Amino acid sequence: MIKLLAMARGLAKVSALAAAAVALASCSGGGGGGVSMTPPAPPTGVAYFGNVFAADFNASPNSVPAAVNPGDIIPVSLANYPQSLN
Repeated sequence: MIKLLAMARGLAKVSALAAAAVALASCSGGGGGGVSMTPPAPPTGVAYFGNVFAADFNASPNSVPAAVNPGDIIPVSLANYPQSLN
């Protein structure tokens, strides 16, 4: 009788462990019939660089070039010392 009681307790523990394993496996995010979400595509072209860039980029090679304004070209010299950012 004692041996039968010990076997029943062991079976109850194994059953509880199996039930917990099944419950955890069903909650995991892998596979299954859940809803699949894909990330949105990264922006390209006009959405990323803007309308002005798109117009300049798509301009005809034979079109009149844009005028250069003061400040468009920044002079760089290797002889200059770095400025402090304080």
